[in-house]
Amino acid sequence: MIGKSLHVILYRLSLDAGFKGSGKVFVCLFLILLVWGCDRSALDQGPPVHEDDMAVDIWVCPEKAHLLVGQSLSFVATISDFAGNILSARTATPTLKVGSLKQVKATIGDSAGRTGKVLSWSSNRPSLVKVDEQGYVTALAAGNAMIIATFEGQSRAVEVTVSDLQTEELSVSPIEARLLVGESLIFSIVSKTTGDKVFTKEISWRVDPPSKASIDANGFLTATAPGDITIIAETTDEIATATLQVIPVTTIYGLDFPGSAKVRNTMRFEFDKPLPAFPATYIWHLYPRQQKSYYTAFFWGNNGAFFPSNTFYGFHPYPDWQSESQHFWEIAAPPGKDVTNDSNVIYDRWYTQVAICWISEASTIHEFYWDWPDMSKVIRYSVDISPDPPAPVLAVGDAPWNPGHEVWNGVLRGFQFYDKVLTLSEIEQEIKTPGSVQLPWYLNLNPTPENIVDQSGSGHHPMWVGPERPILWQGLITGGTAIQTAVSPR
Repeated sequence: MIGKSLHVILYRLSLDAGFKGSGKVFVCLFLILLVWGCDRSALDQGPPVHEDDMAVDIWVCPEKAHLLVGQSLSFVATISDFAGNILSARTATPTLKVGSLKQVKATIGDSAGRTGKVLSWSSNRPSLVKVDEQGYVTALAAGNAMIIATFEGQSRAVEVTVSDLQTEELSVSPIEARLLVGESLIFSIVSKTTGDKVFTKEISWRVDPPSKASIDANGFLTATAPGDITIIAETTDEIATATLQVIPVTTIYGLDFPGSAKVRNTMRFEFDKPLPAFPATYIWHLYPRQQKSYYTAFFWGNNGAFFPSNTFYGFHPYPDWQSESQHFWEIAAPPGKDVTNDSNVIYDRWYTQVAICWISEASTIHEFYWDWPDMSKVIRYSVDISPDPPAPVLAVGDAPWNPGHEVWNGVLRGFQFYDKVLTLSEIEQEIKTPGSVQLPWYLNLNPTPENIVDQSGSGHHPMWVGPERPILWQGLITGGTAIQTAVSPR
């Protein structure tokens, strides 16, 4: 593992300003998360296991472009693999004019930040769009083609649309683009006939509305707010325009727990007056890292000695004792029962998880959806009703009866706890809009070490136990889609 290194998480794209072409340089600025870490060398985490066996992901900036004949533009593609977390790539749909040349560069980064591996390129219709081994793309004829980037057996296709030449005199290049809030690129005025950049005329630049982007005298634009923007370039005798779509970006937060090996006593927060064990519905988001033996997302049970004959439950990874470093997803419940699924936990990726607990006649029922919204990934367990423990507690991050030895390793966030049984459709609605179906008993979607208070308005505020705290995790989402950031080692 990396010890005391400065991890830079490339939120969307990687910068490569050394583009080739006809002098058009597009610069993508990134939202960067800087996380100082501490040494985890004492913990053998093993090689990362990737979601869906994906080894890489490809990001392209700008996300969309429309070029005219003679214009050239360098798209930058970055293939990232941080700690095995697979990032959701944006769909890139550049539009070229016949005869245009596009260069797509790629850098490969592994979880240690090393680069230099080779990416291969191909075209499914080389008579329309051809690409060489360096990623230089040339539009040959009108139509659509797919440019395919392949690395370590994985591939990502980018659609390229080629259009015929237009005859107007001047144009803004590119005439269409799509960026995230915080990203930047350079616009220029070009001749539609020759494709040359216009330097002989004085150019003034402005954007409409100016509240969503800024642009300087050189055409360098920075997107500042989501929405549709018109870029306007004026010379002494002509006005040219381009369009830009800016996608919103939201910062999210979580609690980054270091695992048992890095905790002296305990690292958990707890509700000493918890919601009743039954009925209850729990929703949470988590990012597990690999560690040996036990670790806890949360437990409802006794605050002190463990009484397996009393009511308790937890939903988290359970060790595969043949290796100790591998785990299964489990329901822990009376009488000391560990009910697991039949496949190993995939570490270093995000999960949304749901647990539903209720009483039916003389039995308690537990359902654990360990990879929501996949309804097939569920563990069910029923057992006779047990008496409540002497000191009920709901503890998050560590086991109250084994403090310091079952500390979560990874990130926990997105807590939605309910003192009702929600249907699956109600759960889906609550994930989209908390409180739209049922007022949560406890709600904190973006907890921080300083702020774990109940944001539902119900007043069920937990407290940290002892002085040890997880560190703050930060991530980014775009347009309300799934989490799309890597998690760096601490």
